[in-house]
Amino acid sequence: FGSTGSFFHQDWAAWKGGGSFEANPPFMEESMQLMQDTIHHILLSTANSSKPASFVVVVPCWTDERAHEMMRESRFLRRLLILEKSQHAYKSGAQHSSLQQYHDAGFRTSVFFLQNDHGAAKWPVTAAAIKRLEEAFRKWL
Repeated sequence: FGSTGSFFHQDWAAWKGGGSFEANPPFMEESMQLMQDTIHHILLSTANSSKPASFVVVVPCWTDERAHEMMRESRFLRRLLILEKSQHAYKSGAQHSSLQQYHDAGFRTSVFFLQNDHGAAKWPVTAAAIKRLEEAFRKWL
């Protein structure tokens, strides 16, 4: 599906071209912290260039965890969307071996939109885009 390998083992030069990405790391604080640190480094390294960079990060709404706190306080945060418990669904990672592919989320989910200035200009987080995203998360309820 287009993977170029581990997110954490990429050549930093590859990120200098910018782009728009989605991140949904394993729900472990260590993994989420490393992801947040990596995204922050990428956005910092592209902030003074003309290259747009944008990340949509989907993680549990663990507001007491450091990774969540760092993304909430990031200078690159354009929008934080909180999806309430049982108001959205997710597709199981074991969909290949499960009869039920979609599940009600029994937890709150945070969707962070982290962008440099050029990323925010190229891919604005509009009210219409947020509405479509919320509808997509509710589709399988």
